[in-house]
Amino acid sequence: SGSITTDISAGITSGATTGIIFAGRTRVRSMTGVAGAGAGTVFIKNGSATSGQNRLILDVDNGSTIDPYIADNGILCEDGAFFASAGTAVVGLSIQFDG
Repeated sequence: SGSITTDISAGITSGATTGIIFAGRTRVRSMTGVAGAGAGTVFIKNGSATSGQNRLILDVDNGSTIDPYIADNGILCEDGAFFASAGTAVVGLSIQFDG
């Protein structure tokens, strides 16, 4: 399972693999987190967590810190910012965005 094992600040509950970061136009400014015992991928998507266009694809390795560089103007999501994950790497993740 690629579920998150702790709650994250985007309002996505523990165990979820997809969720809404912000439903309206926004910019994702940064994220920090902790990887667990497996590998996986974190996606930030525009418009939908399942079918939206990928705006960020981040591979996460076993035991690594999740702290990608995001440019000063952020990641623009015109139709809402959504989160998805695959694999088992993410243990905790905090996503900062314009709300």
